Formats: sequence, C-alpha cells, structure tokens
Amino acid sequence: MGKLTIAALEASLMLFREGTEYLIDNHPLYRMFAADVDHLRKKADEFLALLNLPGSCSATVIETDSFVGSGSLPDHAIPSAGAGLDSPDNEALARKLRLGNPAVASRIEDGLLKLDMRTLQPGELEILASLVNSAAQELWA
Repeated sequence: MGKLTIAALEASLMLFREGTEYLIDNHPLYRMFAADVDHLRKKADEFLALLNLPGSCSATVIETDSFVGSGSLPDHAIPSAGAGLDSPDNEALARKLRLGNPAVASRIEDGLLKLDMRTLQPGELEILASLVNSAAQELWA
C-alpha cells in the first residue's frame, strides 16, 4: 500500500470521525442513504412544478425503490419517491435523456418512465427539469 492510498483512506475515515450530520452534509452517497421518503416526495412535487410538458405527456409523484450500486446489492431495496412520466413513447424519451449532456439515468417500469429523486444532488432538480422539458418538447411539441 502506497502513501497516496493511505492518505486517501485517512481522509475518508476522518469524515466518519466528525459525526453523522457532517457525513451527510459532505458525502454524496451518505446524503442519498439518509434522505427520508417524505423529503423525496416534496422534492418530486417541486420537480413536477418545474415541468412544462407537451399535452401528450403527463407526470405524477410515485413511490419507488432505490437499489444500491446498480447491481452490487440487487436484493436490497431502499424505499424512495420520484416522478413517473407517461409519454407517447417512454423508450424514446428514456433514450433521449440517456444520450443527452448530462446523461439522465431512468428506468421504465409499470408503464412509466421513472426518475428517482434520491439520486439528485443539491442544485440538480432544476437541471433535471430543464433536460426533461427539452427532451419532451423536441420529441412531441
């Protein structure tokens, strides 16, 4: 083990010494883990208020599950909340979002394109709404 590895490990462990609130405020992964579902529902409501979708599209607040590591813990669901989008072609909308800059990860489930609010960092809600609005307008306006 080299000096850089030890320094990185020390810096990471120092976050834990500071306490839970400090860790949540300064570590994105722990911020996501700690987010409570009521807070995520409110964030989803705020997101919906920012949407300006074509008439052929709709959005609603949904209950969903988050999964850690996109497969590293596939059987460990974390209750979450998000937005469920219904459009003339959810596959096309998901593709447009995935290929955008920045790319947006979503999943299609139960006939909806689902966006999980748990994964958003501070300041990203407005960016996500803008990307969804642009993609939907380009496809169906």
